[in-house]
Amino acid sequence: MSNEFENEPSVIVAIETGNKVQAIKELRKARGIGLREAKDLVDAYLEENPLTNQNNEMSRSNFGWLIWGALIFVGYFVVKNYL
Repeated sequence: MSNEFENEPSVIVAIETGNKVQAIKELRKARGIGLREAKDLVDAYLEENPLTNQNNEMSRSNFGWLIWGALIFVGYFVVKNYL
């Protein structure tokens, strides 16, 4: 099933960027299927490709640290310039 979404590149992009909801929407639009069927297909794809799912979780985790780092960096310079 690794080629399950071969004709739906927008579904693969959504999955690879960690946006499962968008992947389900894109799959429903592309195939004209119901919500449950699309969700089951996306879940099955993620189960068969655990590396994709793991990478998405790590990306979201790293993004959170990046945001916190940026806030601390900006906060430091704001405080330094105004005190």
